[in-house]
Amino acid sequence: MSPARSMPAYLKIILMSLMAAGFLFGFLDIVIPLNFERLHVFLFNMTVGGFVILHYTRGEGRPSAGLLLYLALGAVYAVLAFFNRYGIALAAAVPMWAIVEKTRTGRFSFFPKNFFRNDAPVERKFHEAALLCLSLSFVFSTVVVMNTEFFHWFTLDKLKPDVFFLGFSFPVSLITMSVMFRYIGPDRPALHRLIENGIFWTINIGVIIFFVFIIFGLFAAEVAAASVLFVAVIFLFVYFLKYGAGLKQKHFLISGMVFLLFTAFTGLLYIPAKAMGMTPLPELLLKSHAYISLYGWNLSGLFVITRREDFPFGMNSWKMILLHWTVIMLAPAGKYVPAAVPFICAAFIVLLYRYFFAREKD
Repeated sequence: MSPARSMPAYLKIILMSLMAAGFLFGFLDIVIPLNFERLHVFLFNMTVGGFVILHYTRGEGRPSAGLLLYLALGAVYAVLAFFNRYGIALAAAVPMWAIVEKTRTGRFSFFPKNFFRNDAPVERKFHEAALLCLSLSFVFSTVVVMNTEFFHWFTLDKLKPDVFFLGFSFPVSLITMSVMFRYIGPDRPALHRLIENGIFWTINIGVIIFFVFIIFGLFAAEVAAASVLFVAVIFLFVYFLKYGAGLKQKHFLISGMVFLLFTAFTGLLYIPAKAMGMTPLPELLLKSHAYISLYGWNLSGLFVITRREDFPFGMNSWKMILLHWTVIMLAPAGKYVPAAVPFICAAFIVLLYRYFFAREKD
């Protein structure tokens, strides 16, 4: 893999535009009574998030034609899925999956043997898991779309495309965790390696089990799995806070971890609130959970990854983090106060611009 270089300006503009569009689509249902959630999620997680993971893996400054094709097809897929044009959307998904697999097997092996090696660095395991998860997200969502729209092999209430489309958010989480462990440094004692492997398996297996419980509607099991994941996130946060290198990147990753704690907490509260019919609390919790996860935790990781070669650069990290938190905490309110939406969206665009185009030297 060639050494990573700073991302070119045109690519930053494209990524910034797709992120801003996804954020804006999240509010468009206030004006137009349609479900824009797929555009909202696809443009950020699958298109931008998937591209950043692939670009980071390949270590390129200027992306290859294959990666630009992935970015273009991701935008096309998002629009087609929004209009329920699944036949054409699945045709776009095939080359996207092939690009992911080519990148994954080019950097790692087809079978993820590093997962089972005690001597393999945990940051490498999380990195490989992010690529594998991205690949499997295409596979599983495609199978579910084919089942729901065309063949009807299985009948389950939760076996729906919108549920499986959420799987595209997990690869971004995993790649961010890989970066976190990279900043902890390579020289850790054996006990720390054991702890880190425990975190790796708890988070990955926990999410898979949690997803299975959701599909089968097992309420008590969902709460138990969500509780275990919440504890694992707390443990990871404390561990990184103590052992992470004192760099400017750490500020953004710590902020991201606090977002992740809020994500886990709101998700944990949502399950019983929905089961007990505590209207309108479940809806508010779900909207807060979505914005904090997507534009809080995931965006923090993408910030650090996209400008990793520019650190440290001329930006007051705490002012940026304060702006980030202000935007994300106000975002759910925009669903209930439409007059606030233009200001929230403008603040989000300012946040993206200031981060992507802050000068590269202090």
